[in-house]
Amino acid sequence: MKKTTFILLLLFSIIVKTHAQNLFPETFDGCSFEAFHIESKITTARISSLGILGPLMEEKSLSNIEGVLMMQVYVDIDGQACLISADNQTNIPTKEFNLENAVRKTKWTNGQKAVCAIVHITFEDAIAEVRRLGINRDLGVHEITDEPNPLYEVSGN
Repeated sequence: MKKTTFILLLLFSIIVKTHAQNLFPETFDGCSFEAFHIESKITTARISSLGILGPLMEEKSLSNIEGVLMMQVYVDIDGQACLISADNQTNIPTKEFNLENAVRKTKWTNGQKAVCAIVHITFEDAIAEVRRLGINRDLGVHEITDEPNPLYEVSGN
């Protein structure tokens, strides 16, 4: 729980300090996009954990990876994705992960509007846990899923 709180606070501080559309310190140039919304209370762009992990794990073993990887992924209305920024705190260098190409290989379900998905992956003891984060002015940074959470229904929204 302390680890999750720390990560969420770190992510929030990065977002507060940012003046551009990049949420994380490592930025990528291969992504051209127009304006987008950051997911808020529920995922807009959908993908399974395996859909995200598959391209990342090509020729890699989970038992060799430890740490946290956070990615800001732009997903257009057709479900095509590209990597905007990342914070790689794993023991695998970003170039070895080949993050840009791995994200481009993913296929998302969207259809609503272009969005920015925040993907948080924790690698620990040969297990990868994928979480999605949303940002909302009333809720701050919080975990989101494909299903509405009644606890996120804040008066005034």
